[in-house]
Amino acid sequence: MISEFRLQWPITRDLAALRECVHLFGVGAGLTGQRLEDLVFVARSRRPHLTGDRRW
Repeated sequence: MISEFRLQWPITRDLAALRECVHLFGVGAGLTGQRLEDLVFVARSRRPHLTGDRRW
């Protein structure tokens, strides 16, 4: 049986905390190198769309 995992994060403008959380999640999932960087980049790039802040 595969259990479902959800990582929830409040919608805030705290980009550094979001990056750190996603980075630690990726490391815990075994990601390294470019794959880990890609995960953090995607999470970071979605934040402005969620907060409505297009200035990032």
